[in-house]
Amino acid sequence: MKRLFVGGLAWETGDDDLRAAFAVHGRVGDVKVIMDRDTGRSKGFGFVTFENELDAEKARQKLDGAELGGRRIRVDIAQDKPRESRPPRREDPPDPVISRRPATGGGNPPRRR
Repeated sequence: MKRLFVGGLAWETGDDDLRAAFAVHGRVGDVKVIMDRDTGRSKGFGFVTFENELDAEKARQKLDGAELGGRRIRVDIAQDKPRESRPPRREDPPDPVISRRPATGGGNPPRRR
């Protein structure tokens, strides 16, 4: 299996559109357009997985620079994202910040005259 990165997608391009464009070049497995979780709109890139490496290479050569959905797309071999080593999670949440201001009124006390 070979995974391709597809960049420069129009926001309207969905998984089915991407599958249709790539399926003419071979047997496609997984297809995923990456969506923004806050807006629900496409981030403009996605991934296509081919079952056969030769088909993936053929599709990359044919579709890199081609137009899809009114945009010129970029197709390349997907790179695995390196995993960053993270420090272990704290078991206890950090102590909350305690305000040093009085609970009522706040600020400085009134001046005496």
